[in-house]
Amino acid sequence: GGTARYLLVFLAACPGMHEEHSPEKSSKRLDIAKDYLRKHQLEGAEHECGVAIGLNPANAEAYLTRGLVPRTRARDTEFTLEIDNCLTGVEEGLASSILPMTRDPDRFVRAAALLCLGRLADRKGMKAVVAAILEDDPFVNESAAVALSEGVREEDTELVRPLLTALSKTPAPKAAVKEAILIALSRIQIDAPALRVRVRHRVRKDVYGATASTRKAAIVLLERLFDDADPPPLSVIDDTG
Repeated sequence: GGTARYLLVFLAACPGMHEEHSPEKSSKRLDIAKDYLRKHQLEGAEHECGVAIGLNPANAEAYLTRGLVPRTRARDTEFTLEIDNCLTGVEEGLASSILPMTRDPDRFVRAAALLCLGRLADRKGMKAVVAAILEDDPFVNESAAVALSEGVREEDTELVRPLLTALSKTPAPKAAVKEAILIALSRIQIDAPALRVRVRHRVRKDVYGATASTRKAAIVLLERLFDDADPPPLSVIDDTG
């Protein structure tokens, strides 16, 4: 009797002698780890990978996912430094290093990169911002709209056609995004007669936009597209009056 009790105590004290082995549970914990990794909750991801491996030491994907944690941590640190430099005014040469982040699979990384490029007002960066408005992700669209409001300049005539494309996309952009596009167009000096006509034609219907701010932005833009030598037709005056 005493020997049996001694053996039971010994076995209970030995690590690993009574650990559960369950490939199914291991797979579920790995799914949790992946979700943490997608959300950049790296400590949680690392912990869940460890649990998954403990439940099934043959779970190769758990080892791979755990290996991604330090790489993601290093990338996040680099990205944070880039954005911090942007926000604190250390801007020299930043745009070229931030541009690749606008194509990152993580929507939050893309959005932050777009906001930073808007602040930098870099010409290549603004092309990436306009391209982001055409994405199907509303969160990224709204970040691009904010970047537009900060970064578009009078000389950015090469952005006019992409902005018109964004304005005409289906489904229609949200009111805030549409307003940002209209404001951006009103900041650009559009001198080419054919392009002026194209913008007038496209923007005219936004005079009847869903929100007061959209309607106002459309009217302001139309007013800039006409002058004394090229007055608006009466129908446009009636629309904007």
